[in-house]
Amino acid sequence: MNTKLRILLSLTCFSLFFGAGNLIFPPFLALESGDNFLPALLGFYVTAIGLPLLGLLAIGRNDGIDNLSRRVSPVFALIFPIVIYLAIGPALAIPRTASTSFEMISGFMSETRRGLAQALYSIVFFLAAAAVAMKPEKLTKTLGRFLCPAIIILIIALFIGSLTVFDTRIDATSAKYENGAFFIGFLEGYQTMDAIAALVFGMVIMLNINALGITDHGKAIKEESIAAGGAGIIFVTVYTLIALVGRVAGHYFPDAGNGAGLLADFTAMVFGPLGSVLISAIFIIACFNTCVGLLASCAEYFMNRFGRLSYGGWLLVFTAVSALISNLGLNQIISISAPLLSLVYPSAIILIIASLFKALDGKDRAIKYAVYTSLPFSAVEVFAPGLRSAVPLPHAFPLWIIPSLIALAAGAVVEIKAQSAKGL
Repeated sequence: MNTKLRILLSLTCFSLFFGAGNLIFPPFLALESGDNFLPALLGFYVTAIGLPLLGLLAIGRNDGIDNLSRRVSPVFALIFPIVIYLAIGPALAIPRTASTSFEMISGFMSETRRGLAQALYSIVFFLAAAAVAMKPEKLTKTLGRFLCPAIIILIIALFIGSLTVFDTRIDATSAKYENGAFFIGFLEGYQTMDAIAALVFGMVIMLNINALGITDHGKAIKEESIAAGGAGIIFVTVYTLIALVGRVAGHYFPDAGNGAGLLADFTAMVFGPLGSVLISAIFIIACFNTCVGLLASCAEYFMNRFGRLSYGGWLLVFTAVSALISNLGLNQIISISAPLLSLVYPSAIILIIASLFKALDGKDRAIKYAVYTSLPFSAVEVFAPGLRSAVPLPHAFPLWIIPSLIALAAGAVVEIKAQSAKGL
């Protein structure tokens, strides 16, 4: 595969991931973190860039999320992929793409008109996304060649505009980031949903690689790895630019309630009337790209796993359900997604990391122990935060990590002993 096609694949990979949360959270993190901006941003990079790209490799290496989940147990493989696809699909992430982009164009609307406008917007948005998603193997042509370069150019324009009002002041660090800023940034990266999105997008990227003539599995995995690496470079660059914009914007709008509002107010200040057009275009294109990828991924998976409906049939089902849920509004969707993501993310992280270590090949009991250990500790963090605060760990350090590592080691020892006994 030549360099041009590899660049297109990297751009496609980036555009699939880069959606609503990727725009909202970096600037708000920059606003809140103050003096602790750098460690917070590095923590964010781990879960918002590193884990998603490793997730693509894990899916490629295991040939899909079902095979990856079977390394835990058949029951887990029955439940976990469906939960992931519904969470990253019609239940949360897909509706969020429409509700977030609508927020950027609805500021001038009265409350009486807002409901109808959102309903009409969601219909147009999802019908357009479904039309593009009808041919998932051709996303490289649509996203890689046109929409992704457009959004990168717009973000660069936003960054350049921020330089015209650059201020060297460093805002006060919020109480949230006073201690353990790295781990707070790590947890904020959950909200992008990209690590679990990688478990969904992996096979769609493989479809596009196959459509380019790479059908050998080993070569396809190699190309997916190269695309992931290229996307990683783009992610670091774009996230850094957006975070720096947020850092500048925070001087002027320190009381912003979220990243979307912060960017909207700031672009209006810097660019005047054109600012609303600029930020709306960035959000709509980014959200549209991700929506297309998620619709295609969900329809492809449910068609292959359950049949009954064709790819187009499942696509229409998910489009309709997502359009309905998107009308709940951005704040409601985020409030629902936060606890759910905190529950499923640890299992996804363990599966991704463990599956890439050759030392754990054939030691599925170790992965099983680690995943099942993470679940109750994740539940404590979500449903009983008071118990979490009683544990002597660094501030915001995820409660599940140490017990899961111990369980992973214990499972590996048990597996080695069992294999030795069979060998005798």
